[in-house]
Amino acid sequence: MTPLSRDEVRISRRISLVLRHRPESAGLTLDANGWVPVADLLAALRLSRAELDHIVANNDKSRFALARRTDGSEWIRASQGHSRRVAVDLDLPTAEPPKQTFAEDTFVLDDGSRKVEFHFLGWAHTRGDGFVYLPNEKIICTGDAVANGPYNYLGDGNSANWPLVIEKAQRFDARTVLPGHGPPGGSDVLRGQAQFFVELRKAVGDAIKSGKKLEDLVVKKGNRATGTSILLPASVRNWVDNNGLPEQVEVVYKEITTGKPHGEIIGGR
Repeated sequence: MTPLSRDEVRISRRISLVLRHRPESAGLTLDANGWVPVADLLAALRLSRAELDHIVANNDKSRFALARRTDGSEWIRASQGHSRRVAVDLDLPTAEPPKQTFAEDTFVLDDGSRKVEFHFLGWAHTRGDGFVYLPNEKIICTGDAVANGPYNYLGDGNSANWPLVIEKAQRFDARTVLPGHGPPGGSDVLRGQAQFFVELRKAVGDAIKSGKKLEDLVVKKGNRATGTSILLPASVRNWVDNNGLPEQVEVVYKEITTGKPHGEIIGGR
C-alpha cells in the first residue's frame, strides 16, 4: 500500500462525502444499495480512472468497493459510514452486538496493569463521539471529533458545541493526541482544532450580523458549494481545506440562522 499524498487524501474525502453523505452535491443518485456507476463519479468529480484506482487501492480504511455487473458496467460505493439521510442497504452481515456498553459519560477498564477510560464529552462530529484516554501513558484517542489537518466533515455535527467538547478533552492533560484523521501530535492539535471552529463560526456569524445572506457568502453550482468569500486566519491554516471550506461555511450559516446543529437539521432530534 502506497501512502496517499495530501491532495489524494483530499480527493478521497471528497469521494467519501459524495458516496456517504451528499451524493446530490455532485449531481449523483445512489441505488438502493449505495452504488453509482464509476463513469458517472469520474465525470462528476473530474477524476481520471487511474486516480480513482490508486485512491481505492491505497486508502487506509478500505473505504470503497468496486464491482462489475453482468452488462460489463463498473460501479462503486462507500463500504461503510453513510449518514442517516442517505438511506442505503449495504446487504452486509449483521455486526456482532457489543459485549460491553456504558450509559454514563465515563466507563473505566482497569486490570491492574493498565487503565483505559472511555468518555462521552458531548456532540461534536456526531452525537456519539467517544474519546479513549490512557492516564498512565497520557494518550488520548479522539475519533473524528479531532483531526490534525483539513479533514473535518460537518454534515452530522454540532459546530457550536464542537470546541466545548474539545475543551473538555484538553482537561485530561494528554501528551500524545491520536486524531481521527491526520498524524499524531501533542496538545496543540486539540487547541488548533477547537480554534478552527471558533474562527469559522465567528467569521460566518459576523457576516450574518452585517446583513450578508448565504448567496453573499457561498458560490454554488447546482447543489454544490464551490467558493466562499469567508477567509480564516493563518493560525488555523492547518485545518482549512479550500475546496471543503465553502460547504463548511454553508453548514455553519444554516446552524446559526436556524439555531440548530446541522445534524439535527438533516436528521431530526
